[in-house]
Amino acid sequence: MEYDTILTDYLGEFGRFQKLTVFCMAVLATPVGLHSMAMAFLGSVPEHHCQLPGTDTLPLPGDIAPTWGEYMQTLNDSIPLELDVNGDWAHSRCERYNVSADDSLDTPALNRSKMQCTDGWVYDKSLYVSSVVTELDLVCARGWLRELAQAIYMLGVSFGAILSGAFSDRFGRRQTILACIAFLLVFGLATAFSTHYVMFVVLRFFVGAFSVGLYYSAFVLGHKCL
Repeated sequence: MEYDTILTDYLGEFGRFQKLTVFCMAVLATPVGLHSMAMAFLGSVPEHHCQLPGTDTLPLPGDIAPTWGEYMQTLNDSIPLELDVNGDWAHSRCERYNVSADDSLDTPALNRSKMQCTDGWVYDKSLYVSSVVTELDLVCARGWLRELAQAIYMLGVSFGAILSGAFSDRFGRRQTILACIAFLLVFGLATAFSTHYVMFVVLRFFVGAFSVGLYYSAFVLGHKCL
């Protein structure tokens, strides 16, 4: 008697329960990919320039110009030009002319010194109204923090991959899956309300840990039903 025949006679055919279980495990694994790719959108860097002193009420694109490029042309006396990565001249994202709030923005830029952004940035919100980059100013000298955030997320994935197997063997995969779903929901929602960078990366660490724990447990459980 063949091995497959023995299993079929003892366990039965691949029926509705097994199909439903495999489908549910596949659905549960979906958030892992979404969280892994989230920084591609959360960390997207829009066009930006230095906030100019005394211009908190300066009209944004759509008010005085239809596009960001045309809007930037109105700041020629405030934002210096520099060569971009393509070798083209573009307005600086990280520097401005050293002018005070009392200086006229129409004063010629000749002989003005340059300085780093000290009052924050103005962002092009035509594509992304808000993101972790615009909320936490992760641009220019702080740009490396974007990559660090993703690295910390992957560190959480590593910890989750190591510990999820041990928890599954100790408490069972069903309990591990339910726990990961609950914690992933809590930490995922909390991430959306992060108010500073440390809070954001700590929550992303736990999101990575519980998302991969959910994926591995669901994968093994679904594989056992095939």
